[in-house]
Amino acid sequence: MGCGGSGIMGAGGFGNGCEGTRLCAGLKCWFWKFYKKLIDGGMEMKKILELREKRAKAWEAAKVFLDSKRGEDGFLSAEDTAAYERMEQEVVDLGKEIERMERQAAIDAELNKPTSEPIVNKPNNDPEGDGKKGRASDK
Repeated sequence: MGCGGSGIMGAGGFGNGCEGTRLCAGLKCWFWKFYKKLIDGGMEMKKILELREKRAKAWEAAKVFLDSKRGEDGFLSAEDTAAYERMEQEVVDLGKEIERMERQAAIDAELNKPTSEPIVNKPNNDPEGDGKKGRASDK
């Protein structure tokens, strides 16, 4: 499983080559860790998925445009180059927004973690299980 690279080419999935192991440490793997927690729903995750779909469609449209506008010599006209660069910039901008939203979701998840563990054993109870037996058995 990957850690959720969000490069332009990885529009719909995990495209950065990470295997979710020691190869990706620290913040490189934050998306994969929190993606599992957010997969159940939530408005942020739905919005991120919508933006990923929009980015994928925009990228496909840009590729189709590029293929259809190339001349016999393989080059684009100045107008077509400008139009393609705008389309490409939209894909890049969507990728940056997705990354911002993913970082925000990761920080929210981190800040919503409990700050301490609850007390689950009884007071004065030996955590190893050897409790007092009978009256005044502290001898």
